[in-house]
Amino acid sequence: MKTVKMKILTSYKFCGFLKTLRTRKQKLYQALAQRYHLEAHPEGGFYKQTYRSNDLVRVEGEASARYQGEARTAGTSIIYMLTEGDFSAWHTVQSDETWHFHKGAPLLLRIIHPHTGELQEIILGGKDILQYNVPAQHIFSAETLGDYTIVGCTVCPGFDFKDFYLPSREKLLAQFPQHKELIKKFTREAAVQSEAAIKEGFSK
Repeated sequence: MKTVKMKILTSYKFCGFLKTLRTRKQKLYQALAQRYHLEAHPEGGFYKQTYRSNDLVRVEGEASARYQGEARTAGTSIIYMLTEGDFSAWHTVQSDETWHFHKGAPLLLRIIHPHTGELQEIILGGKDILQYNVPAQHIFSAETLGDYTIVGCTVCPGFDFKDFYLPSREKLLAQFPQHKELIKKFTREAAVQSEAAIKEGFSK
């Protein structure tokens, strides 16, 4: 009987410890978000746009079709934070995007080649990799390997909502069935947000 009571007491204490730990982590995440003035990001995580060039560029050659022949700002940058249990869902943009490690635990960046389906896994902030470029039109997702990770993301030509695509789970599974488990894990169960909702998120 004493053994049973001891197990119950130990289990209760452990549950209390986990609850306290979760509370402390949430307070840490809130403090970081406030310190860097971050807001919820439409694809997951928290962000703040820190730079948008006043210069406009027009891409020439075959790549111009990606931008419908329109001009784009020369470059944009954001600070981006991912916390434990959250992730950046699979998405793609029409420009190159460079990720820069700033603070926290290493980050796992997964990239799928749009034509071959080849998967790359890059640990940003681990070993000697402090920045990594995701080529235009590649599909990618990210997760922290610890409590949290803060990175910078630079897009050239600059980010424009017209160039952002958050594909549905069904479309990705049909296109890349070999990555079934990763696609299920890093897409949202809920339906993809409406274009207006995502655009509103990026315009804040």
